[in-house]
Amino acid sequence: MAFVSTNCKLLCRLSCSANCGPIQLARMSSATKNRYECIVVGGGIEGSATAYELAKNGKKTLLLDQFSLPHTKGSSHGSNRIIRKTYEEDYFAAMVTESFQCWFDLEKEANTTLFKSVPLLVPGNIESKFMWSAKDNLDKLNYNYELLDGSELRKRFPMFKHPGTFSGLLESEAGTLKSDKAWSCLLDLFVKYGGTKRENEKVLKIVPGDIITVESISEKYECDHVILAPGPWASKMTKPLGLDLQLTPERIGVYYYKDREYAKHRGNWPSFLNYEAWGEHKIYGMPCHEDNGLIKMAIHYGPTIDPDARDDVGEKKLIQMETNIISEHIRKTIPTLEDRPTAWESCIYTMTPDWSFYLDRHPEWRNVIVAAGFSGHGFKLAPVVGKLLCELVMDKKPSYDMAPFSILRPMKAYHP
Repeated sequence: MAFVSTNCKLLCRLSCSANCGPIQLARMSSATKNRYECIVVGGGIEGSATAYELAKNGKKTLLLDQFSLPHTKGSSHGSNRIIRKTYEEDYFAAMVTESFQCWFDLEKEANTTLFKSVPLLVPGNIESKFMWSAKDNLDKLNYNYELLDGSELRKRFPMFKHPGTFSGLLESEAGTLKSDKAWSCLLDLFVKYGGTKRENEKVLKIVPGDIITVESISEKYECDHVILAPGPWASKMTKPLGLDLQLTPERIGVYYYKDREYAKHRGNWPSFLNYEAWGEHKIYGMPCHEDNGLIKMAIHYGPTIDPDARDDVGEKKLIQMETNIISEHIRKTIPTLEDRPTAWESCIYTMTPDWSFYLDRHPEWRNVIVAAGFSGHGFKLAPVVGKLLCELVMDKKPSYDMAPFSILRPMKAYHP
Protein backbone atom coordinates (compact mmCIF):
# COMPACT_ATOMS: atom_id res chain seq x y z
CA MET A 1 0.00 0.00 0.00
CA ALA A 2 2.75 2.48 0.97
CA PHE A 3 4.59 1.66 -2.28
CA VAL A 4 1.51 2.46 -4.36
CA SER A 5 0.82 5.66 -2.43
CA THR A 6 4.42 6.86 -2.73
CA ASN A 7 4.45 6.26 -6.45
CA CYS A 8 1.13 8.02 -6.88
CA LYS A 9 2.46 11.08 -5.04
CA LEU A 10 5.61 10.99 -7.17
CA LEU A 11 3.59 10.77 -10.35
CA CYS A 12 1.41 13.68 -9.24
CA ARG A 13 4.46 15.83 -8.48
CA LEU A 14 5.97 14.97 -11.85
CA SER A 15 2.69 15.72 -13.58
CA CYS A 16 2.32 19.09 -11.86
CA SER A 17 5.95 20.10 -12.46
CA ALA A 18 5.60 19.26 -16.14
CA ASN A 19 2.33 21.24 -16.31
CA CYS A 20 0.62 18.23 -17.87
CA GLY A 21 -2.48 17.63 -15.78
CA PRO A 22 -5.60 15.91 -17.18
CA ILE A 23 -6.81 19.08 -18.95
CA GLN A 24 -3.46 19.64 -20.60
CA LEU A 25 -3.25 15.99 -21.62
CA ALA A 26 -6.69 16.26 -23.21
CA ARG A 27 -5.57 19.33 -25.11
CA MET A 28 -2.45 17.54 -26.30
CA SER A 29 -4.55 14.60 -27.46
CA SER A 30 -6.89 16.93 -29.37
CA ALA A 31 -3.97 18.78 -30.93
CA THR A 32 -2.39 15.52 -32.06
CA LYS A 33 -5.70 14.37 -33.49
CA ASN A 34 -6.06 17.55 -35.57
CA ARG A 35 -2.44 17.67 -36.75
CA TYR A 36 -1.69 16.34 -40.23
CA GLU A 37 1.18 16.30 -42.64
CA CYS A 38 -1.16 17.21 -45.51
CA ILE A 39 -4.66 18.60 -45.80
CA VAL A 40 -6.45 18.47 -49.16
CA VAL A 41 -9.33 20.94 -49.42
CA GLY A 42 -11.87 19.73 -51.98
CA GLY A 43 -12.82 16.10 -52.52
CA GLY A 44 -13.67 16.18 -56.23
CA ILE A 45 -11.82 13.94 -58.65
CA GLU A 46 -8.60 16.01 -58.54
CA GLY A 47 -8.59 16.36 -54.75
CA SER A 48 -9.47 12.70 -54.27
CA ALA A 49 -6.69 11.57 -56.64
CA THR A 50 -4.22 13.81 -54.78
CA ALA A 51 -5.31 12.59 -51.36
CA TYR A 52 -5.07 8.98 -52.56
CA GLU A 53 -1.54 9.55 -53.86
CA LEU A 54 -0.41 11.24 -50.63
CA ALA A 55 -1.84 8.53 -48.40
CA LYS A 56 -0.35 5.82 -50.60
CA ASN A 57 3.03 7.51 -50.14
CA GLY A 58 2.70 7.34 -46.36
CA LYS A 59 1.60 10.92 -45.67
CA LYS A 60 -0.85 11.49 -42.82
CA THR A 61 -3.56 13.18 -44.87
CA LEU A 62 -6.94 14.78 -44.20
CA LEU A 63 -9.45 15.32 -47.02
CA LEU A 64 -12.05 18.01 -46.38
CA ASP A 65 -15.16 18.70 -48.45
CA GLN A 66 -18.14 20.97 -47.85
CA PHE A 67 -20.57 18.33 -49.16
CA SER A 68 -21.18 14.60 -48.75
CA LEU A 69 -18.89 12.62 -51.04
CA PRO A 70 -19.45 11.93 -53.87
CA HIS A 71 -21.88 14.73 -54.76
CA THR A 72 -23.42 16.47 -57.80
CA LYS A 73 -22.52 20.07 -56.95
CA GLY A 74 -19.26 20.45 -58.89
CA SER A 75 -17.38 18.97 -61.83
CA SER A 76 -16.73 15.29 -61.07
CA HIS A 77 -20.11 13.54 -61.17
CA GLY A 78 -21.92 11.93 -64.08
CA SER A 79 -22.05 8.71 -66.05
CA ASN A 80 -18.82 8.85 -68.05
CA ARG A 81 -15.94 10.96 -69.35
CA ILE A 82 -13.87 10.76 -72.54
CA ILE A 83 -10.21 9.77 -72.23
CA ARG A 84 -8.14 10.60 -75.30
CA LYS A 85 -4.63 11.36 -76.52
CA THR A 86 -5.95 13.69 -79.22
CA TYR A 87 -4.76 17.08 -77.96
CA GLU A 88 -3.38 20.23 -79.53
CA GLU A 89 -0.93 20.61 -76.63
CA ASP A 90 1.90 18.08 -76.67
CA TYR A 91 2.28 18.17 -72.87
CA PHE A 92 -1.33 17.10 -72.35
CA ALA A 93 -1.00 14.36 -74.98
CA ALA A 94 2.11 13.01 -73.21
CA MET A 95 0.45 13.12 -69.76
CA VAL A 96 -2.60 11.21 -70.98
CA THR A 97 -0.40 8.26 -71.95
CA GLU A 98 0.57 7.80 -68.31
CA SER A 99 -2.97 8.53 -67.20
CA PHE A 100 -4.30 5.58 -69.23
CA GLN A 101 -1.92 3.27 -67.36
CA CYS A 102 -2.83 4.82 -64.01
CA TRP A 103 -6.52 4.11 -64.60
CA PHE A 104 -5.70 0.52 -65.61
CA ASP A 105 -3.64 0.13 -62.42
CA LEU A 106 -6.50 1.56 -60.37
CA GLU A 107 -8.88 -0.99 -61.89
CA LYS A 108 -6.60 -3.79 -60.67
CA GLU A 109 -6.15 -2.22 -57.26
CA ALA A 110 -9.90 -1.79 -56.76
CA ASN A 111 -10.81 -5.02 -58.56
CA THR A 112 -13.30 -3.26 -60.81
CA THR A 113 -13.81 -1.97 -64.36
CA LEU A 114 -13.62 1.75 -65.10
CA PHE A 115 -12.45 1.96 -68.73
CA LYS A 116 -14.45 1.14 -71.83
CA SER A 117 -12.87 1.15 -75.28
CA VAL A 118 -14.69 3.76 -77.39
CA PRO A 119 -12.91 5.32 -80.40
CA LEU A 120 -12.76 9.10 -80.67
CA LEU A 121 -13.76 10.84 -83.91
CA VAL A 122 -12.75 14.43 -84.71
CA PRO A 123 -14.37 15.53 -87.99
CA GLY A 124 -13.18 18.58 -89.88
CA ASN A 125 -12.01 20.08 -93.12
CA ILE A 126 -8.76 21.56 -94.40
CA GLU A 127 -9.21 24.63 -92.17
CA SER A 128 -9.84 22.72 -88.91
CA LYS A 129 -7.02 23.91 -86.65
CA PHE A 130 -7.79 21.53 -83.77
CA MET A 131 -7.86 18.40 -85.91
CA TRP A 132 -4.61 19.09 -87.76
CA SER A 133 -2.72 20.30 -84.68
CA ALA A 134 -3.81 17.17 -82.81
CA LYS A 135 -2.69 15.03 -85.75
CA ASP A 136 0.77 16.66 -85.61
CA ASN A 137 1.05 15.80 -81.91
CA LEU A 138 -0.05 12.22 -82.49
CA ASP A 139 2.65 11.94 -85.16
CA LYS A 140 5.28 13.52 -82.90
CA LEU A 141 4.51 11.14 -80.05
CA ASN A 142 4.16 8.13 -82.36
CA TYR A 143 0.56 7.45 -81.30
CA ASN A 144 -1.82 5.37 -83.39
CA TYR A 145 -4.61 7.03 -85.35
CA GLU A 146 -6.39 6.89 -88.70
CA LEU A 147 -7.18 9.74 -91.05
CA LEU A 148 -10.44 8.94 -92.84
CA ASP A 149 -11.43 10.63 -96.10
CA GLY A 150 -15.06 11.64 -96.69
CA SER A 151 -16.04 8.34 -98.25
CA GLU A 152 -14.47 6.23 -95.50
CA LEU A 153 -15.93 8.51 -92.83
CA ARG A 154 -19.47 7.94 -94.11
CA LYS A 155 -18.89 4.20 -94.51
CA ARG A 156 -17.43 3.64 -91.04
CA PHE A 157 -19.82 5.93 -89.14
CA PRO A 158 -23.15 6.07 -91.02
CA MET A 159 -24.90 7.73 -88.06
CA PHE A 160 -23.13 10.99 -88.98
CA LYS A 161 -23.95 13.21 -91.94
CA HIS A 162 -20.88 15.26 -92.83
CA PRO A 163 -20.17 17.28 -96.00
CA GLY A 164 -18.15 15.49 -98.67
CA THR A 165 -15.24 17.89 -98.05
CA PHE A 166 -14.87 16.62 -94.48
CA SER A 167 -12.36 14.06 -93.30
CA GLY A 168 -12.07 12.52 -89.85
CA LEU A 169 -9.28 11.93 -87.33
CA LEU A 170 -9.97 8.64 -85.56
CA GLU A 171 -8.22 7.64 -82.33
CA SER A 172 -9.13 3.96 -81.99
CA GLU A 173 -7.42 3.49 -78.62
CA ALA A 174 -9.48 6.20 -76.89
CA GLY A 175 -12.26 5.34 -74.46
CA THR A 176 -14.58 6.46 -71.73
CA LEU A 177 -14.23 6.28 -67.96
CA LYS A 178 -17.10 5.46 -65.65
CA SER A 179 -16.75 8.70 -63.73
CA ASP A 180 -18.92 8.20 -60.63
CA LYS A 181 -17.33 4.81 -60.02
CA ALA A 182 -13.79 6.10 -60.61
CA TRP A 183 -14.33 8.89 -58.11
CA SER A 184 -15.68 6.50 -55.48
CA CYS A 185 -12.74 4.12 -56.02
CA LEU A 186 -10.22 6.87 -55.28
CA LEU A 187 -12.10 7.91 -52.13
CA ASP A 188 -12.31 4.31 -50.89
CA LEU A 189 -8.63 3.61 -51.57
CA PHE A 190 -7.62 6.85 -49.85
CA VAL A 191 -9.33 5.65 -46.67
CA LYS A 192 -7.86 2.17 -47.13
CA TYR A 193 -4.36 3.68 -47.10
CA GLY A 194 -5.07 5.40 -43.78
CA GLY A 195 -6.44 8.72 -44.96
CA THR A 196 -9.06 10.66 -42.98
CA LYS A 197 -12.12 11.96 -44.82
CA ARG A 198 -14.31 14.68 -43.33
CA GLU A 199 -17.50 15.50 -45.23
CA ASN A 200 -20.00 18.37 -44.90
CA GLU A 201 -17.22 20.46 -43.41
CA LYS A 202 -16.75 23.74 -45.23
CA VAL A 203 -13.39 25.46 -44.86
CA LEU A 204 -13.75 29.02 -43.61
CA LYS A 205 -10.17 30.20 -43.24
CA ILE A 206 -6.60 29.22 -44.05
CA VAL A 207 -3.73 30.83 -42.14
CA PRO A 208 -0.42 30.21 -43.94
CA GLY A 209 2.93 29.80 -42.21
CA ASP A 210 5.53 27.15 -41.47
CA ILE A 211 2.64 25.37 -39.80
CA ILE A 212 -0.64 26.04 -41.62
CA THR A 213 -3.93 26.44 -39.78
CA VAL A 214 -7.09 25.32 -41.55
CA GLU A 215 -10.32 26.40 -39.91
CA SER A 216 -13.58 24.70 -40.88
CA ILE A 217 -17.14 25.22 -39.67
CA SER A 218 -16.51 22.73 -36.86
CA GLU A 219 -12.76 22.28 -36.24
CA LYS A 220 -9.31 23.79 -36.44
CA TYR A 221 -6.54 21.74 -38.00
CA GLU A 222 -2.81 22.15 -38.46
CA CYS A 223 -0.66 20.79 -41.25
CA ASP A 224 2.70 21.05 -42.97
CA HIS A 225 1.17 21.33 -46.47
CA VAL A 226 -2.26 22.29 -47.74
CA ILE A 227 -3.41 21.44 -51.26
CA LEU A 228 -6.31 23.56 -52.48
CA ALA A 229 -8.43 21.65 -54.99
CA PRO A 230 -11.87 23.21 -54.40
CA GLY A 231 -13.06 23.18 -58.01
CA PRO A 232 -15.29 26.16 -58.88
CA TRP A 233 -14.84 27.56 -55.36
CA ALA A 234 -11.11 28.08 -55.98
CA SER A 235 -11.24 31.88 -56.37
CA LYS A 236 -13.18 32.22 -53.13
CA MET A 237 -10.40 30.33 -51.36
CA THR A 238 -7.33 31.79 -53.06
CA LYS A 239 -8.24 35.51 -53.03
CA PRO A 240 -7.91 35.77 -49.21
CA LEU A 241 -4.41 34.32 -49.72
CA GLY A 242 -3.47 37.12 -52.10
CA LEU A 243 -3.98 35.16 -55.33
CA ASP A 244 -6.34 36.65 -57.90
CA LEU A 245 -6.30 33.80 -60.42
CA GLN A 246 -7.97 34.00 -63.82
CA LEU A 247 -10.74 31.52 -63.13
CA THR A 248 -14.29 31.55 -64.51
CA PRO A 249 -16.88 29.06 -63.21
CA GLU A 250 -19.34 28.16 -65.97
CA ARG A 251 -22.56 26.20 -65.68
CA ILE A 252 -22.62 23.38 -68.26
CA GLY A 253 -25.78 21.59 -69.36
CA VAL A 254 -25.38 17.90 -70.21
CA TYR A 255 -28.13 16.25 -72.28
CA TYR A 256 -28.96 12.66 -73.22
CA TYR A 257 -30.40 11.81 -76.64
CA LYS A 258 -31.80 8.51 -77.84
CA ASP A 259 -30.56 6.91 -81.07
CA ARG A 260 -33.59 5.66 -83.02
CA GLU A 261 -31.35 3.19 -84.87
CA TYR A 262 -29.26 2.09 -81.91
CA ALA A 263 -29.75 -1.62 -82.70
CA LYS A 264 -27.96 -1.00 -86.00
CA HIS A 265 -25.26 1.28 -84.56
CA ARG A 266 -24.65 -0.59 -81.31
CA GLY A 267 -20.96 -1.20 -80.73
CA ASN A 268 -19.99 1.28 -83.46
CA TRP A 269 -20.71 4.59 -81.76
CA PRO A 270 -17.60 6.73 -81.27
CA SER A 271 -17.12 9.64 -78.93
CA PHE A 272 -16.84 12.83 -80.96
CA LEU A 273 -15.46 16.35 -80.70
CA ASN A 274 -17.23 18.65 -83.15
CA TYR A 275 -15.26 21.68 -81.97
CA GLU A 276 -14.96 23.20 -85.43
CA ALA A 277 -17.11 21.05 -87.67
CA TRP A 278 -20.26 23.16 -87.50
CA GLY A 279 -19.98 26.88 -86.84
CA GLU A 280 -19.26 28.54 -83.53
CA HIS A 281 -20.64 25.92 -81.13
CA LYS A 282 -18.11 23.53 -79.60
CA ILE A 283 -20.22 20.39 -79.21
CA TYR A 284 -19.01 17.01 -78.02
CA GLY A 285 -20.65 13.69 -77.23
CA MET A 286 -20.18 10.05 -76.32
CA PRO A 287 -22.25 6.87 -75.96
CA CYS A 288 -23.27 6.19 -72.38
CA HIS A 289 -21.18 3.65 -70.51
CA GLU A 290 -24.31 1.66 -69.67
CA ASP A 291 -24.96 0.75 -73.34
CA ASN A 292 -28.54 2.02 -73.07
CA GLY A 293 -28.91 3.66 -76.48
CA LEU A 294 -28.38 7.16 -75.11
CA ILE A 295 -25.79 9.58 -76.45
CA LYS A 296 -24.48 12.15 -73.95
CA MET A 297 -23.95 15.60 -75.51
CA ALA A 298 -22.94 19.05 -74.30
CA ILE A 299 -21.66 22.43 -75.45
CA HIS A 300 -18.15 23.13 -74.20
CA TYR A 301 -19.03 26.48 -72.65
CA GLY A 302 -21.77 28.04 -70.56
CA PRO A 303 -22.80 31.14 -68.62
CA THR A 304 -20.57 32.45 -65.85
CA ILE A 305 -22.00 31.61 -62.45
CA ASP A 306 -21.44 31.80 -58.72
CA PRO A 307 -20.91 28.13 -57.71
CA ASP A 308 -23.00 28.74 -54.59
CA ALA A 309 -25.92 29.70 -56.84
CA ARG A 310 -25.39 27.36 -59.78
CA ASP A 311 -29.03 27.08 -60.73
CA ASP A 312 -29.89 30.78 -60.35
CA VAL A 313 -29.17 31.55 -64.01
CA GLY A 314 -32.63 31.33 -65.54
CA GLU A 315 -32.46 27.55 -65.77
CA LYS A 316 -35.58 27.08 -67.91
CA LYS A 317 -34.50 29.60 -70.57
CA LEU A 318 -30.94 28.27 -70.53
CA ILE A 319 -32.04 24.68 -71.09
CA GLN A 320 -34.27 25.83 -73.94
CA MET A 321 -31.41 27.74 -75.57
CA GLU A 322 -28.89 24.90 -75.21
CA THR A 323 -31.24 22.18 -76.42
CA ASN A 324 -32.18 24.32 -79.42
CA ILE A 325 -28.48 24.61 -80.36
CA ILE A 326 -27.84 20.90 -79.91
CA SER A 327 -31.07 19.94 -81.66
CA GLU A 328 -30.10 21.98 -84.71
CA HIS A 329 -26.70 20.29 -84.67
CA ILE A 330 -28.37 16.88 -84.47
CA ARG A 331 -30.70 17.56 -87.40
CA LYS A 332 -27.76 18.61 -89.58
CA THR A 333 -25.13 16.15 -88.38
CA ILE A 334 -26.59 13.13 -86.53
CA PRO A 335 -30.08 12.60 -87.96
CA THR A 336 -30.62 9.19 -86.34
CA LEU A 337 -30.82 10.86 -82.90
CA GLU A 338 -34.09 12.12 -81.52
CA ASP A 339 -33.73 15.90 -81.47
CA ARG A 340 -35.11 16.38 -77.95
CA PRO A 341 -33.28 15.01 -74.89
CA THR A 342 -34.73 12.26 -72.70
CA ALA A 343 -32.79 13.46 -69.64
CA TRP A 344 -30.43 16.23 -68.57
CA GLU A 345 -28.12 17.27 -65.74
CA SER A 346 -25.68 20.08 -65.07
CA CYS A 347 -22.13 20.46 -63.83
CA ILE A 348 -19.59 23.26 -63.51
CA TYR A 349 -16.44 23.92 -65.50
CA THR A 350 -13.77 26.16 -63.96
CA MET A 351 -12.16 27.77 -67.00
CA THR A 352 -8.82 29.48 -67.48
CA PRO A 353 -8.28 31.71 -70.55
CA ASP A 354 -5.83 29.21 -72.09
CA TRP A 355 -7.75 26.09 -70.97
CA SER A 356 -4.68 24.85 -69.11
CA PHE A 357 -4.54 24.13 -65.35
CA TYR A 358 -3.06 25.79 -62.29
CA LEU A 359 -0.79 23.26 -60.54
CA ASP A 360 1.67 25.30 -58.55
CA ARG A 361 2.96 26.46 -55.20
CA HIS A 362 1.83 29.77 -53.77
CA PRO A 363 4.45 32.38 -54.75
CA GLU A 364 4.94 33.35 -51.09
CA TRP A 365 4.20 30.12 -49.19
CA ARG A 366 5.73 27.03 -50.76
CA ASN A 367 3.69 24.73 -48.55
CA VAL A 368 0.41 26.09 -49.99
CA ILE A 369 -0.30 24.34 -53.30
CA VAL A 370 -3.05 25.26 -55.74
CA ALA A 371 -4.83 22.84 -58.10
CA ALA A 372 -7.53 24.64 -60.09
CA GLY A 373 -8.86 25.64 -63.49
CA PHE A 374 -9.31 22.20 -65.04
CA SER A 375 -11.37 23.78 -67.83
CA GLY A 376 -13.67 20.86 -68.59
CA HIS A 377 -10.97 18.33 -69.51
CA GLY A 378 -9.21 17.47 -66.24
CA PHE A 379 -11.01 14.27 -65.25
CA LYS A 380 -9.02 11.95 -67.50
CA LEU A 381 -5.76 13.38 -66.15
CA ALA A 382 -6.65 13.19 -62.45
CA PRO A 383 -4.22 10.36 -61.54
CA VAL A 384 -1.29 12.23 -63.10
CA VAL A 385 -2.41 15.49 -61.47
CA GLY A 386 -2.46 13.71 -58.11
CA LYS A 387 1.03 12.35 -58.72
CA LEU A 388 2.41 15.78 -59.68
CA LEU A 389 0.92 17.46 -56.62
CA CYS A 390 2.30 14.70 -54.40
CA GLU A 391 5.73 15.31 -55.95
CA LEU A 392 5.45 19.02 -55.09
CA VAL A 393 4.58 18.16 -51.49
CA MET A 394 7.49 15.72 -51.20
CA ASP A 395 9.96 18.12 -52.91
CA LYS A 396 10.62 15.63 -55.69
CA LYS A 397 11.45 16.65 -59.22
CA PRO A 398 8.10 16.77 -61.07
CA SER A 399 7.58 14.09 -63.71
CA TYR A 400 6.57 16.75 -66.28
CA ASP A 401 7.48 20.31 -67.11
CA MET A 402 5.35 22.46 -64.80
CA ALA A 403 5.71 25.71 -66.77
CA PRO A 404 2.32 25.27 -68.57
CA PHE A 405 0.67 25.07 -65.12
CA SER A 406 2.42 28.00 -63.45
CA ILE A 407 0.33 30.52 -61.54
CA LEU A 408 2.55 33.25 -63.04
CA ARG A 409 2.51 32.06 -66.67
CA PRO A 410 1.60 34.56 -69.39
CA MET A 411 -2.01 33.91 -70.28
CA LYS A 412 -3.26 33.80 -73.86
CA ALA A 413 -6.88 33.05 -74.64
CA TYR A 414 -7.44 29.70 -76.36
CA HIS A 415 -9.84 29.46 -79.30
CA PRO A 416 -10.05 25.94 -80.80
